[in-house]
Amino acid sequence: MNPHRRPLRGWGWAARACWFGGWVSSSVLAQTAGDLRVPSYLTDAPASQLPTVPNRAGDPADAFRAIPGLPYQRPTMAGPGKRAAGLTYGFFGGVDTSYTDNALLTGNGLGASDDLLVTTSVGVRLGYAITDQSSLDVNLGVSYRYSMNYQSFTQFNLVPNSTLAYRLLVGDVMLNFYNRTTSGADYRSELAGNGSASAVNLNRLSNSSGLTGIWAPTKDVSVSAGYSYDINRGLEDSFAILDQDTHSLSAAVYDRLSPYWTVGLSAGASFTSYAKNFQNDSTGYSAGPMVSFSPNDYITISASVRYQIVEFSTSGTVGDRRNFGGPTWNLSASQILTPHLTHSATVSSGVTSGLGSNFTESLSAGYTLGWQFMKNVGLNASFTYTDVKQSGRSSGLFVYQVNGVNYLVPVTVTLNDSAVLYDFHVGTGYQFSPNLRGSIGYSHIIRDSTFATRGYHANTVSVGVGISF
Repeated sequence: MNPHRRPLRGWGWAARACWFGGWVSSSVLAQTAGDLRVPSYLTDAPASQLPTVPNRAGDPADAFRAIPGLPYQRPTMAGPGKRAAGLTYGFFGGVDTSYTDNALLTGNGLGASDDLLVTTSVGVRLGYAITDQSSLDVNLGVSYRYSMNYQSFTQFNLVPNSTLAYRLLVGDVMLNFYNRTTSGADYRSELAGNGSASAVNLNRLSNSSGLTGIWAPTKDVSVSAGYSYDINRGLEDSFAILDQDTHSLSAAVYDRLSPYWTVGLSAGASFTSYAKNFQNDSTGYSAGPMVSFSPNDYITISASVRYQIVEFSTSGTVGDRRNFGGPTWNLSASQILTPHLTHSATVSSGVTSGLGSNFTESLSAGYTLGWQFMKNVGLNASFTYTDVKQSGRSSGLFVYQVNGVNYLVPVTVTLNDSAVLYDFHVGTGYQFSPNLRGSIGYSHIIRDSTFATRGYHANTVSVGVGISF
């Protein structure tokens, strides 16, 4: 050990205790939240954003929905890599093939449309220790997805979580400067096919840049604050109504009262403006406590409550005039049953920015199971129930005008829609060697809407293989 290196006192758990740390690809941030027992729903995204209820009933084009933290992940993720002096590097690649019987999410009674998708991806992960007090991390990947039946599904994308992050210590404060870029098919619970050949495909580019700072005054207390600037742009003009810029501020403090209890308080603010003046701009504030209880190394129970206020302007074409004010909450429990068997459950409520309305409220419950039943073979299974309600009321295909040009949203969006979504997934993976792994998965999605034509069923079967070195 370098005798002149500043000890990272308290950083072993404090660094990723900041609830927005999930946006920073820092090795220190990646290893610390679990020690503090801070629940993942506080660490995986900026808390100043409107809370998004987990909904894995995504675009059927997403071939393999891996369950984070369980034995077998999506096969295109990078491995641990190699080391040369102060440089750590690794390469990864993969091929995913999936078949879905309803790629357009066509409503019940309107007929389904099947599709075969093949996605090839390659990428590199780099880490460089500049000094004992600073490091640079880069994770970059690209993919090409080919659709047999629908041209709009054929596209180049960035592999999720392509990042550039610079980490350094200034006195007793750890600073993280970062930029995170991703693109690809997205999904919104408000969408359903309209019975035509128009693909329900939110192919979008997102970029988040920001600064986070973390201070650990004692070994059991962590204080954090941060700022981020996020842009979200559609790669297809028909969805330009969702193009937006968001400035976010967030702060949090966590205290480990004992080996069993952790408490915290967090707050955030966000300011969102839309480029095409269709959706209404918004300003949001949230604050609230959290508590986590871990009676032993195998069980963790966490809960959080936030009071949120989201106010919307009248800058857009959307006629919805409702604002949101009220509590949102999350309760989760996880257990390690055996060294090879884990499971968890989550119940939560939340609110997200709307599509054709100001906001969408959600109530969600989910269960996941991970089982490594043989040395090189694992099984993942999950079920998610989500109830969604839109805040406004209108109907029909959206037509909007920008600089004299009419744009048509190629999906039927009925405001004030109320729907229940069920998402079931099961998958298995096999580790052929330390560098080669494969997976097989099956997903079944049901959307049950108050409007018959906006309900649908979709089945997806996927096969993937990935390599890392």
